[in-house]
Amino acid sequence: MPRAVAVLAGGLVFLFAASLAVAACDLDQAQTNWNSSSGGDRWQSFTAGADGFLCRVEIDCFNPEAGSTFHVYQGQGTAGALLHTQSVDLAADVSTIDLDAPVAVTSGAVYTIHFSATNAWRLQTGNPYAGGQGSINPDVDYWFRTYIGDAPTAISETGWGSVKKLFR
Repeated sequence: MPRAVAVLAGGLVFLFAASLAVAACDLDQAQTNWNSSSGGDRWQSFTAGADGFLCRVEIDCFNPEAGSTFHVYQGQGTAGALLHTQSVDLAADVSTIDLDAPVAVTSGAVYTIHFSATNAWRLQTGNPYAGGQGSINPDVDYWFRTYIGDAPTAISETGWGSVKKLFR
C-alpha cells in the first residue's frame, strides 16, 4: 500500500511516495468463456497454480458499476480469512485490478475473488473451470484471470537518493 514520506532538508519539504511493486506479474489461472452474466454481490474461487504473490486480477463485466469493493479470501467463498480489500472502479468489458498490496498464495490452495457490486459479471455455465466455482451455482464459473508474481519490493530508494545528492 502506498505511503507518503516527507523529508525536511534546508527548509524545503520533499514528498516521496513509497509503494510496493512486483517485478513480474504472470498469468496463472483463467476462465474466459461466457454465455450469460449475473450481477450483484458475486465471487469466484480459484486454485493457485504456483507459489508467489497474487498481483493482478481481471474480470469481464457487461454493465459495471463504479465504486465496487474487491476482496480476496482464503478458501472457497467468503467465510474464510480476508486477505485483501481494495476499492475499484470496474470498466465495461475487461477490468484490470492491480493489487495495491500483493497477496501471498500457495500452489494448490484455494482462494476467492469477491466483488461487492459487479452489475453483470460475465459467466459460463457447465463448470468450465475445475479449480473453483462461481457464487451462484457450483456449475457456473465467472470470467476471470489471476496473475502471480515474485515477492514485492519497496521502490522508495530512488527518491531518497535524489535528496541526499542535492545536499552533498
